[in-house]
Amino acid sequence: MREDEISKYNDLAILNDWMAERMMHEKQNMEITPLQTEFTRPVAERLGTDFVCYTGVFTSTSMREYIGRKILATIILAWPLLPIVILHSCIPKRITYYYCMLYNIRTGQVKWIHDRTIHRSGKKGYINSLMFDSIYPN
Repeated sequence: MREDEISKYNDLAILNDWMAERMMHEKQNMEITPLQTEFTRPVAERLGTDFVCYTGVFTSTSMREYIGRKILATIILAWPLLPIVILHSCIPKRITYYYCMLYNIRTGQVKWIHDRTIHRSGKKGYINSLMFDSIYPN
């Protein structure tokens, strides 16, 4: 960081604190203006906008369920498919969550939320596609 970027870093820290508080209230199904809103108003004036867009991507990995049952059913019903079922059972299940949220940082109100879940790994092409859908909705 350069010395002239410290104020940008501080603004980002204020916005992240505001967003964390906002998300905590949303998780509890409470529609409350975050206390940090009084600190975001000067940031909004410095940035020249009332809105902030917060995006994120999270990919979770877990083992597949019912592996034994699937293999047993394949042996009984369709044994030629057994190698495919075993291979599929060994590959972990990946789910990617993507969200893009637009907030008014002066009032604390939600203006727009775009979230998607894909049952794939969070590869660059998928994420770019999700971001494109957020920026250019149908």
